[in-house]
Amino acid sequence: LDRPAPDDPAEAGGGFGPADLAALEAALRGAGLSSYLRRRPVCRLVRGGEGPELAWEEWGLAWPALGAALCPGLEPEAAPWLARRLRRLLDRRLLAELARPEEARRLGRCGLALSAATLGEAEFLRLDALLDAGARAATVLALPAEDALADAEGFAFARDFARARGYRLALDLPGPELLPALPLDRVGMDLLRLPWSPELAAAAPLLPAGPEQVVLTGADRAAAIGWGWEAGVTLFEGRLLRPG
Repeated sequence: LDRPAPDDPAEAGGGFGPADLAALEAALRGAGLSSYLRRRPVCRLVRGGEGPELAWEEWGLAWPALGAALCPGLEPEAAPWLARRLRRLLDRRLLAELARPEEARRLGRCGLALSAATLGEAEFLRLDALLDAGARAATVLALPAEDALADAEGFAFARDFARARGYRLALDLPGPELLPALPLDRVGMDLLRLPWSPELAAAAPLLPAGPEQVVLTGADRAAAIGWGWEAGVTLFEGRLLRPG
């Protein structure tokens, strides 16, 4: 699943180079992450219902708070190679934390947003070995749309591996601009994760038809939920939503 980054690390901005990355890797391996673990509920919300119903919880690390603690001033967006490498590091460190037996037992219905290549890492395989078939079926793995565009073969391999293991799969889009290039049925995923923005109105005809195929993230305003209802969305993640 792993592919070498095409970018030259020397292109990193702000004087951040391979030696700095090695130091960050070491710091991340030794850091206690319990205070940086975050769980965000994804709720099912329908008109006329009794209120938000928990569908699953998204687990992740609180970045950039963690980055600020480990490496003040780090700006991964200044260098694509650094952003990709950092994403892999964070994914692996999160999985190592969740693969502790006591953590794995309390995952329940959960969602994990991971780079496609991470599914071949030892940390993911350790967590996978701790989950039974029911736990895997209750887990949503969200893979980035950028991975599908950058390495279609590697993305397909990760998707097929996860599907064979029994996970639910979501395509994680940064915005509606990639909807025409990555229709859900063509990429073979179950769900679409899409952040709310006013620009979504123009992209509504490109959304999957199934009411539970779209997860609208960043639904922090009533306008987002109202638009989602009009578009047939029933799964939301945002600060306004707390399951009863």
